[in-house]
Amino acid sequence: MSDSKALTVVGIGASAGGLSALKAFFKQVPEDTGLAFVVVVHLSPDFESHLADLLQPYVGFTVEQIKETTLLEPNHLYVIPPNANLSAIDTHLRLSQLEERPRDRAQIDHFFRTLANTHDGNGVAVLLTGTGTDGTLGIMEIKASGGLVIVQAPEEAEYDGMPKSAIATGIVDLILPIAEIPRRILEYKEIEPRIALSVDPEEVSPDEGALLQDLLTVLRTRTDRDFSRYKPSTILRRITRRMQLNQVDDLSKYLDLIRRRPEEVTALADDLLITVSSFFRDREFFHKLELEEIPRLFAKKMELDMIRIWSAGCATGEEVYSLAILLSEEAERRQSPVQIQIFASDLHSQALEKARQGIYPANIENEVSTERLKRFFEAQHGGYRIRKEIRDLVVFTPHNLLTDPPFSRLDILSCRNLLIYLEREVQRDLIELFHYALNPDGTLLLGSAESIDGSDLFLVEDKKLCIFRKRNVPSRDPRLPVFPLTRNRLLADTTARGGHTLTTISHGALHQQMVERYAPPSILISPDNKIVHISEHAGRYLIHPGGEPTTNVLMILRQELRIELQVSLQQAREKKEAGASGAISVRFSSEDLRPVVMHVRPAMESERDGFVLVIFEERTPRKANIPQRPSEMLSDFSAARIDELESELSLTRQRLQSIIEEYESNREEMKASSEEIQSSNEELRSTMEELETSKEELQSSNEELQTVNQQFKLKVEELAQLSSDLQNLLSSTDIATLFLGRDLRILRFTPKLRELFNILATDRGRPISDLTHRLGYHELHKDAETVLGSLIPVEREIQDLTGRWYLTRVLPYRAANDQIGGIVITFVDIDVRKRAEGRWKEAKLAAETLIENLHEPLLVLTSNLDVRSANRAFYEHFQAQPQDTIGRKIYDLGNRQWDILALRGLLENLLKKDLHIEDFEVDHHFESIGRRVMLLSARYLDIPQKTILLGIRDITDRVNNEEQRVELLSKDRALAAETALRSTEAELARVVRALSVGELATSIAHEINQPLAGIVTNAEAGMRWLSNRSPSIEEAKESLSLIVRDGNRASTVIRRIREFLQKETPQDNFSVDINEVIDEALALTQSELLKRRIKLRRELSSELGEVRGDRVQLQQVMVNLILNGIDAMADAKDRVLLIRSERTSGALHVSVCDTGSGVDSKNIVRMFDAFYTTKPTGIGMGLAISRTILEACGGRIWAESNDGPGLTIKFEMPSAAGTGETK
Repeated sequence: MSDSKALTVVGIGASAGGLSALKAFFKQVPEDTGLAFVVVVHLSPDFESHLADLLQPYVGFTVEQIKETTLLEPNHLYVIPPNANLSAIDTHLRLSQLEERPRDRAQIDHFFRTLANTHDGNGVAVLLTGTGTDGTLGIMEIKASGGLVIVQAPEEAEYDGMPKSAIATGIVDLILPIAEIPRRILEYKEIEPRIALSVDPEEVSPDEGALLQDLLTVLRTRTDRDFSRYKPSTILRRITRRMQLNQVDDLSKYLDLIRRRPEEVTALADDLLITVSSFFRDREFFHKLELEEIPRLFAKKMELDMIRIWSAGCATGEEVYSLAILLSEEAERRQSPVQIQIFASDLHSQALEKARQGIYPANIENEVSTERLKRFFEAQHGGYRIRKEIRDLVVFTPHNLLTDPPFSRLDILSCRNLLIYLEREVQRDLIELFHYALNPDGTLLLGSAESIDGSDLFLVEDKKLCIFRKRNVPSRDPRLPVFPLTRNRLLADTTARGGHTLTTISHGALHQQMVERYAPPSILISPDNKIVHISEHAGRYLIHPGGEPTTNVLMILRQELRIELQVSLQQAREKKEAGASGAISVRFSSEDLRPVVMHVRPAMESERDGFVLVIFEERTPRKANIPQRPSEMLSDFSAARIDELESELSLTRQRLQSIIEEYESNREEMKASSEEIQSSNEELRSTMEELETSKEELQSSNEELQTVNQQFKLKVEELAQLSSDLQNLLSSTDIATLFLGRDLRILRFTPKLRELFNILATDRGRPISDLTHRLGYHELHKDAETVLGSLIPVEREIQDLTGRWYLTRVLPYRAANDQIGGIVITFVDIDVRKRAEGRWKEAKLAAETLIENLHEPLLVLTSNLDVRSANRAFYEHFQAQPQDTIGRKIYDLGNRQWDILALRGLLENLLKKDLHIEDFEVDHHFESIGRRVMLLSARYLDIPQKTILLGIRDITDRVNNEEQRVELLSKDRALAAETALRSTEAELARVVRALSVGELATSIAHEINQPLAGIVTNAEAGMRWLSNRSPSIEEAKESLSLIVRDGNRASTVIRRIREFLQKETPQDNFSVDINEVIDEALALTQSELLKRRIKLRRELSSELGEVRGDRVQLQQVMVNLILNGIDAMADAKDRVLLIRSERTSGALHVSVCDTGSGVDSKNIVRMFDAFYTTKPTGIGMGLAISRTILEACGGRIWAESNDGPGLTIKFEMPSAAGTGETK
């Protein structure tokens, strides 16, 4: 039964148009599927992804974007994040870094590959809409591991690039509309537990074994492919997968299905043939081939030798083309040409056809380097096609390793990841076949999961990479073809009704069956006369000769029996009849001479044709008759005659034995020749198929010739125009140029050359040595020969007879096909430059002399900031040595003591802006000479090399004196500054209080207007009482008392404002009752509170005590806090101002809480910074001054956001504890 507990992971890849496709997909997915879904899409690495949130409304279970290593759980959807690769690692998903270059990124391929490696057979790959080819290589890995591959129908996809690329591989299981994909996935997984077929061959019942044998027979007859020697577990897994796809849960029903549907037979056969391959798969393996194996192979070959390579199981050709590329690259590096021939074989005809075409998707860019893509591939239709020069190295042919003769005389044989699918016994036979096919010291390449441990035929070259080298030892001769009976192989009858199992009958079982039918001591002989099984007592008739061990019966049978057995074997095989030899005397010891009869019994079954059972029957020797009479005794003459005849008979037997041995030797040689002919015939057959393919290509090419011919005509016209242009260029150039052929004869020259050489137009074709010239260049001919031989240009500065300088360059002439057609010699007039260099050298010498004698340090730097030179003052001043200075970066001098940040900025700025800098001050501490203050002056020069002059003037002593003088002055100034600061702060506080009064102007006016209005009213009333005919003195007095009351009230308001605004003088703090300060501040702001309709709540502690501080300054703090609270509630519905005072241990706390708009948490800390304000007309100093006042009193102030609306500002001050004065 299948393992139902393994979690099935559905990987979904999409690109452009993927969001709508994913929504449509998950609309059809039920809530409880038992599956884990992983979505991999192409996301921008620069933006945050919201894909998980967008998909959640359409998914009936948890959607999660991967952020770290995450456990895979059923009924979950996992989404890839931006800027990362996603990998399936065991039971988890893990993120890894995205490739740096966009062209190397293939996130869908990456995830599918890791899913195939870790969830063997339990992975499902779904490829939806998108452009490009991402996912195409990944689905191959899923299919190879036994997983399911589904692609959205291209006609439905919004972008069909990715679906079409996947379908082109030919390995897609289902092509469906997106609405049907979820249902087919669920059907595929739900039927798996119901399939009553185990993938373990040991658990297969006899009935199932018979059905499997019938199924393999159908495959063999309809596809001509025999899978009976494949590992049973592989066959069972692939059949189970096809049963899931076809929704069949019984093997007998599936057998009926493939009998009815020929396309299912093909699909199953293709599933059994693994055709997954890639370019340079296993980088370390191909790196080893490139650096060691292939160069070693070329080193052994002589010029025009042939390198022969066979890639068995080549699939779609990626690996064999990788080998061809490495061989081609190595051949280009070699001077001696070597011929290369590569055979590539496979059973899968569609894969071979794709390999012949050599067309691959664009995402091979992730496997092949950019350089190799340019050299060996052509961009074509959104993909790449292998170039013809590589394609021509490879011969593709269908070939069956089990039935067809091998290619021979091979230098490398590559059979990677094929043996693992075959039975162990077949693997051993193929290893012997590979040993036969390889040249001495030939190389065998196997897959990473394959090995030939224990074989004495190969040496292990690299065990990890599975590279082996042929031992040059003889091996038992392989049968060609290796398994001639494979096509007709039937399995043993293991049931009463004649059912068959997957396992083949062994030679031992066959021997036992035949022994039961025939006789005593016996041996079983194969069709090639080799002993394949021996009974317990048959060793009596065998003698192993010295030398190499052999199983050939005619080599190890006792000598007396060999001739008779050879004749009997031939008759038994030809006539298909049992036979027996005559009684042959065999001497087992000096005294033991026994007659032996050999009974020969051939196998009658056609599938076992050629096998023979030989039974040895020993008979009792006859006792010799004792002569009774002398007359009956032989005469002396007769006895002598008998001895003579026996001697002749013995000699004849020896000669016959010699003839037989010679015959056997010739037979072996003929057999080897026959095998060589068979191999050659196979190669010719492959070549013939290639020629047929080439014929079709030639027919196509012939149709293109007319078009090409027309293009050639246009090219000829272009070449004529180009020739004319070139002639005009040569005539107009002012550089003397000479073109020579490979024989150093003149081809052409420019007119300017006539000024240097005595040359005419008729001199073309003459050797250069025939010409005379006025150059002092006697090495011209020698240099020309040197360049022609080495292809390395030669450049010289020469002087003609008049003293004029020329720059002569001798270069190889490269034709369009990169062939060397001769050389080109140019003569450039550099006389002006040469004379300028002379003047420059003189100036340089004078400048160096001047620099060396300067008293101040000076460095000469290159544009790379390397020290070109330094004067004597530099070495003396900074205690440096020339060997530690010249040629080094300035930052590396003195154990990197000159790696000064300010100096770096100076020089980098100088290089960027191409300017000069004067008196740049640098203060630095040197290990050897201590602190130095330097004035640096730098100038950038271009004379003719780019140079920086860095002058250094040490002003350390002057700076030290100045610092001492400044330090003395700073102490006096600090005292005066502190006094001025305190005065300024007091004045600033008074200005802020004045601004606060300005804000309260309306309220203050109201407070004064009320008593003034009362005074006026009461005065008018008093006047009326006094102006009556009978004045009312008492009423007038009452009016006057009311006038006095209102006058005092107005006076109190004015007094409070005057005290609030009065200029302070620095004084010590006094003990102040903070509650009184609060009440006084409320009195100043009461009208404003009433005007703004603000409800005031006072919660003042009666046991608060006093604090030490200035009463007016503290009053200013409270007024400022109350006004800020009033302004904050300008737009609030509920306007409540809460003022609370309380006492804690050793400190008094006051808080002002409003219900206004509040302040953003990010700006709460900034509220107390100077000039920070949120009011349109504020100056931002109120809270800053409040903090200064409170901190001067030992207190602190802070703000907190309320749980509801508004803000609370709190301050605390230390308690005065009853000490000090009260003011």
